[in-house]
Amino acid sequence: MKQRYWWMALAVPVAGWPSALSAAMVGNTTSPRDMSNFALWSIVSGFVGVWVAATINRLQWPNDVRFATFFVWSVILAGVNAYFSGDLNLHDWVRALLIVLASGVTTYNLTKGAVKSFEARTSGAPPA
Repeated sequence: MKQRYWWMALAVPVAGWPSALSAAMVGNTTSPRDMSNFALWSIVSGFVGVWVAATINRLQWPNDVRFATFFVWSVILAGVNAYFSGDLNLHDWVRALLIVLASGVTTYNLTKGAVKSFEARTSGAPPA
């Protein structure tokens, strides 16, 4: 493992805790280990959504457009999570969206340098 990415081993679990706690509160559970599969998959979707959005985004795009890409991807992932939970309705979709967004924003804030470097590599431009 490259020396500059050693912090990822710590950042990924730390990124999940705020999302896990908010998912626990939304899911009416008492502890993060009692979360439903719905909440856990929503957290994972938020983490993955950051990297998928970074693959789609281009460095020359304005920040608003780059956030819109992440938001639209989060809405799609929340819909998929609500569908696979067995009951596709607006309530589950919104619950999933809140968890996906919380997880994605937390992951982005903790790994901002790596995400921007990844965006630069996937858009073909040198990193800023």
